[in-house]
Amino acid sequence: MTAAQLAARLPGVEIVRRRSQSLAVLDAIMSADREYRYFSFDADYASEYFEHQPPGEAVTAVIEQRPLTEALVRALNSERSLHDLAGDLDRIGYPSG
Repeated sequence: MTAAQLAARLPGVEIVRRRSQSLAVLDAIMSADREYRYFSFDADYASEYFEHQPPGEAVTAVIEQRPLTEALVRALNSERSLHDLAGDLDRIGYPSG
């Protein structure tokens, strides 16, 4: 199975978000001490980790392995270009064109 076939079988972002939140709540109920929890969820994680909230439609485009464009890359990170990613994309095997 290719990565694209596997990705096509994955649930949508909102389903994953809801399931992740639910697992984190169940773990919080079952384990009062955060240190011993297996699951956590932080609604602000993306914006804290990446310093801004990436546009959902741009993230979806990458997850669905749509062809990358300069505009798509810049929407996710204004400091990166398609040219900057050429080596990474080749090593990763991300589909081009």
